[in-house]
Amino acid sequence: MNVTVSEDTLSVDLSDGRTIFVPLGWFPRLRYASDVQRKNWRLISRGNGIHTF
Repeated sequence: MNVTVSEDTLSVDLSDGRTIFVPLGWFPRLRYASDVQRKNWRLISRGNGIHTF
């Protein structure tokens, strides 16, 4: 799985080959995070969620 954060989008590559895109505005904490903070994530809940630090 890969997670990418651009200026306005959060994208997640899923294990089945699909990629989902959602507006970064849905996640204010990520929207205002630095690039380093945005790259610091891990899977939680047996791979069902993403946690950023």
